[in-house]
Amino acid sequence: MTAVIHAKERKSFTNSSRRKARKQGQIPAVIYGKKQENKAILVSESELLKILREQGRNAMLNIQLDGENHQALLYELQHDPMKNTIIHADFYVVDMDDEVDIEVPIVLIGEAKGVREGGVLQQTTHEVEVRAKPAHIPSAIEVDVTNLEIDDTIHVQDIQTDGQFKILDEPETVVATILPPENEDLDTADEQKSEEKEDGAVEE
Repeated sequence: MTAVIHAKERKSFTNSSRRKARKQGQIPAVIYGKKQENKAILVSESELLKILREQGRNAMLNIQLDGENHQALLYELQHDPMKNTIIHADFYVVDMDDEVDIEVPIVLIGEAKGVREGGVLQQTTHEVEVRAKPAHIPSAIEVDVTNLEIDDTIHVQDIQTDGQFKILDEPETVVATILPPENEDLDTADEQKSEEKEDGAVEE
């Protein structure tokens, strides 16, 4: 589903004008693409936040600017590190028939068998780069870990896709692992120490 976001051209680039825009609920941004010249714009903060909350970072956007509609993707967000607010956004105008490369989050679903047995689920890869036509970009890639046992690992090559997008990360990249219980590691270490002491006593 394409989300609508309203924009207007930004003509002032002073720090004071940016602060004023943000106080008025507008986010400074830029829109560009292969066939779209770079243009500084202002977009509604409330509209953008609603889209991010309901449809995710990779939602298709219909940016309405000066009476024209631009099919675009959110390419980059900049945040204020202190306030954690959005201070700038980049929008990339796409051709719906051309493939694009974009980062997509990985979401683990299910309760792993190994976790029920006391193991610890560790996710080492939280997003992957995919190549797809804009209409086929997933908002997230779900990876089911239900059948993972202790010491089992899921790699990128194990992720099932619907054929509408391709994952560009290395196939051997680790996505998630079920680690042994921490107390098991301690027990193993204690056993090794005991064996070493016993071996030393025998040698004497």
